[in-house]
Amino acid sequence: MVIVKYFISLGSFFVSKVVLSGILISILFGSVKADANVGISAPLFGCRFTEGAKYQVDCPTPPAGTISRSKLHKHIFAVVTILGSEPALTYLEKNGNLPLRVTFIHDGVRQDTVDYGINPKDWFKNREALRFEFERDGYFAWRTSIISQKIWGGKLELIFEDYRGGRVAPVGDPESYSATIHFSD
Repeated sequence: MVIVKYFISLGSFFVSKVVLSGILISILFGSVKADANVGISAPLFGCRFTEGAKYQVDCPTPPAGTISRSKLHKHIFAVVTILGSEPALTYLEKNGNLPLRVTFIHDGVRQDTVDYGINPKDWFKNREALRFEFERDGYFAWRTSIISQKIWGGKLELIFEDYRGGRVAPVGDPESYSATIHFSD
Protein backbone atom coordinates (compact mmCIF):
# COMPACT_ATOMS: atom_id res chain seq x y z
CA MET A 1 0.00 0.00 0.00
CA VAL A 2 1.26 3.48 -0.87
CA ILE A 3 -0.18 6.69 0.54
CA VAL A 4 0.60 10.18 -0.74
CA LYS A 5 -0.05 13.15 1.52
CA TYR A 6 0.17 16.83 0.54
CA PHE A 7 0.63 20.11 2.34
CA ILE A 8 1.88 23.52 1.38
CA SER A 9 5.28 24.99 2.14
CA LEU A 10 5.36 28.75 1.82
CA GLY A 11 9.00 28.87 0.87
CA SER A 12 10.60 28.63 4.33
CA PHE A 13 12.28 25.36 3.37
CA PHE A 14 14.19 27.06 0.57
CA VAL A 15 14.64 30.54 2.00
CA SER A 16 16.48 29.04 4.97
CA LYS A 17 18.93 27.43 2.54
CA VAL A 18 19.63 30.57 0.48
CA VAL A 19 18.82 34.01 1.82
CA LEU A 20 18.46 35.96 -1.44
CA SER A 21 15.50 34.72 -3.48
CA GLY A 22 17.04 36.07 -6.70
CA ILE A 23 20.01 33.77 -6.22
CA LEU A 24 17.72 30.94 -5.21
CA ILE A 25 15.64 31.26 -8.36
CA SER A 26 18.72 31.02 -10.54
CA ILE A 27 19.83 27.95 -8.61
CA LEU A 28 16.43 26.28 -8.74
CA PHE A 29 15.50 27.06 -12.30
CA GLY A 30 18.69 28.23 -14.02
CA SER A 31 19.82 24.82 -15.16
CA VAL A 32 16.40 23.30 -15.77
CA LYS A 33 15.43 22.65 -19.39
CA ALA A 34 13.59 25.61 -20.94
CA ASP A 35 10.36 23.60 -21.30
CA ALA A 36 10.47 22.17 -17.75
CA ASN A 37 7.48 22.99 -15.58
CA VAL A 38 8.73 21.57 -12.30
CA GLY A 39 11.78 20.42 -10.45
CA ILE A 40 12.01 18.62 -7.13
CA SER A 41 14.21 18.66 -4.09
CA ALA A 42 16.22 15.52 -3.42
CA PRO A 43 13.90 13.29 -1.38
CA LEU A 44 14.63 12.71 2.29
CA PHE A 45 13.77 9.20 3.47
CA GLY A 46 12.80 8.48 7.06
CA CYS A 47 10.93 6.30 9.52
CA ARG A 48 8.38 8.94 10.57
CA PHE A 49 7.21 12.33 9.33
CA THR A 50 5.57 15.04 11.44
CA GLU A 51 3.91 17.87 9.54
CA GLY A 52 2.88 21.33 10.58
CA ALA A 53 4.42 24.79 10.51
CA LYS A 54 7.76 23.05 11.00
CA TYR A 55 8.13 19.53 9.67
CA GLN A 56 10.35 16.84 11.09
CA VAL A 57 11.66 13.62 9.58
CA ASP A 58 12.79 11.02 12.11
CA CYS A 59 15.69 8.73 11.07
CA PRO A 60 16.50 11.13 8.18
CA THR A 61 18.36 9.31 5.43
CA PRO A 62 19.43 10.90 2.12
CA PRO A 63 19.16 9.08 -1.22
CA ALA A 64 21.73 6.25 -1.62
CA GLY A 65 21.80 5.87 2.18
CA THR A 66 20.89 2.87 4.30
CA ILE A 67 18.11 2.71 6.88
CA SER A 68 17.43 -0.05 9.38
CA ARG A 69 14.21 -1.94 8.70
CA SER A 70 13.66 -2.27 12.47
CA LYS A 71 13.25 1.54 12.76
CA LEU A 72 10.62 1.79 10.04
CA HIS A 73 7.47 0.69 11.91
CA LYS A 74 6.28 -1.25 8.81
CA HIS A 75 6.58 1.70 6.40
CA ILE A 76 9.02 4.24 4.97
CA PHE A 77 8.47 7.93 4.23
CA ALA A 78 9.99 9.98 1.44
CA VAL A 79 9.59 13.74 1.74
CA VAL A 80 10.04 15.73 -1.47
CA THR A 81 9.30 19.33 -2.43
CA ILE A 82 7.88 20.20 -5.84
CA LEU A 83 9.36 23.43 -7.22
CA GLY A 84 6.99 25.15 -9.63
CA SER A 85 7.99 27.63 -12.32
CA GLU A 86 5.73 29.98 -14.30
CA PRO A 87 4.69 27.23 -16.78
CA ALA A 88 3.69 25.04 -13.80
CA LEU A 89 1.52 27.80 -12.35
CA THR A 90 -0.04 28.41 -15.77
CA TYR A 91 -0.77 24.68 -16.04
CA LEU A 92 -2.40 24.73 -12.59
CA GLU A 93 -4.50 27.79 -13.52
CA LYS A 94 -5.68 26.16 -16.74
CA ASN A 95 -6.21 22.55 -15.56
CA GLY A 96 -6.82 22.84 -11.82
CA ASN A 97 -4.18 20.23 -10.97
CA LEU A 98 -0.53 19.33 -11.54
CA PRO A 99 -0.25 15.57 -12.10
CA LEU A 100 3.12 14.09 -11.17
CA ARG A 101 3.91 10.41 -10.66
CA VAL A 102 6.40 8.38 -8.68
CA THR A 103 7.20 4.77 -9.54
CA PHE A 104 8.41 2.38 -6.84
CA ILE A 105 10.95 -0.24 -7.86
CA HIS A 106 11.87 -2.87 -5.23
CA ASP A 107 15.06 -4.83 -5.92
CA GLY A 108 14.73 -4.09 -9.65
CA VAL A 109 11.03 -5.01 -9.94
CA ARG A 110 8.42 -2.31 -10.64
CA GLN A 111 5.74 -2.40 -7.93
CA ASP A 112 3.55 0.73 -7.97
CA THR A 113 3.11 4.08 -9.65
CA VAL A 114 1.18 6.73 -7.68
CA ASP A 115 0.36 10.41 -8.04
CA TYR A 116 2.26 12.84 -5.83
CA GLY A 117 1.35 16.08 -7.61
CA ILE A 118 -1.12 18.80 -6.70
CA ASN A 119 -4.67 17.48 -6.90
CA PRO A 120 -7.76 19.64 -7.69
CA LYS A 121 -8.92 19.79 -4.05
CA ASP A 122 -5.53 21.02 -2.82
CA TRP A 123 -5.20 23.48 -5.71
CA PHE A 124 -8.65 24.94 -4.94
CA LYS A 125 -7.85 25.18 -1.22
CA ASN A 126 -4.32 26.63 -1.61
CA ARG A 127 -4.35 28.44 -4.94
CA GLU A 128 -4.20 31.95 -3.47
CA ALA A 129 -1.22 31.02 -1.27
CA LEU A 130 0.60 29.44 -4.24
CA ARG A 131 -0.10 32.49 -6.42
CA PHE A 132 1.13 34.78 -3.65
CA GLU A 133 4.29 32.71 -3.16
CA PHE A 134 4.97 32.75 -6.90
CA GLU A 135 4.44 36.53 -7.10
CA ARG A 136 6.70 37.07 -4.09
CA ASP A 137 9.49 34.59 -4.93
CA GLY A 138 9.20 33.83 -8.64
CA TYR A 139 8.46 30.15 -7.92
CA PHE A 140 6.29 28.10 -5.59
CA ALA A 141 7.20 25.20 -3.34
CA TRP A 142 4.83 22.33 -2.51
CA ARG A 143 6.05 19.76 -0.01
CA THR A 144 4.62 16.26 -0.15
CA SER A 145 5.28 13.01 1.66
CA ILE A 146 5.07 9.61 0.06
CA ILE A 147 4.57 6.56 2.29
CA SER A 148 5.14 2.93 1.36
CA GLN A 149 4.67 -0.26 3.35
CA LYS A 150 6.82 -2.21 0.89
CA ILE A 151 10.06 -2.41 2.82
CA TRP A 152 11.16 -5.96 2.01
CA GLY A 153 14.28 -6.72 0.02
CA GLY A 154 17.46 -4.73 -0.02
CA LYS A 155 16.69 -1.65 -2.13
CA LEU A 156 13.85 0.74 -2.98
CA GLU A 157 14.19 3.06 -5.96
CA LEU A 158 11.86 6.00 -6.70
CA ILE A 159 11.51 7.40 -10.22
CA PHE A 160 9.74 10.77 -10.50
CA GLU A 161 7.85 11.78 -13.68
CA ASP A 162 5.82 14.77 -14.84
CA TYR A 163 2.41 14.71 -16.53
CA ARG A 164 4.08 14.19 -19.92
CA GLY A 165 5.99 11.11 -18.74
CA GLY A 166 9.31 12.97 -18.59
CA ARG A 167 11.66 12.42 -15.67
CA VAL A 168 11.68 15.05 -12.92
CA ALA A 169 14.96 15.59 -11.08
CA PRO A 170 16.58 17.97 -8.63
CA VAL A 171 18.27 20.84 -10.44
CA GLY A 172 21.77 19.87 -11.48
CA ASP A 173 21.04 16.13 -11.50
CA PRO A 174 20.79 14.19 -14.76
CA GLU A 175 17.42 13.61 -16.40
CA SER A 176 17.81 9.91 -15.59
CA TYR A 177 17.69 10.72 -11.85
CA SER A 178 16.20 8.25 -9.41
CA ALA A 179 16.35 8.19 -5.61
CA THR A 180 17.45 4.94 -3.98
CA ILE A 181 17.35 3.82 -0.36
CA HIS A 182 18.92 0.61 0.96
CA PHE A 183 17.45 -1.47 3.80
CA SER A 184 19.37 -3.30 6.49
CA ASP A 185 18.01 -5.70 9.12
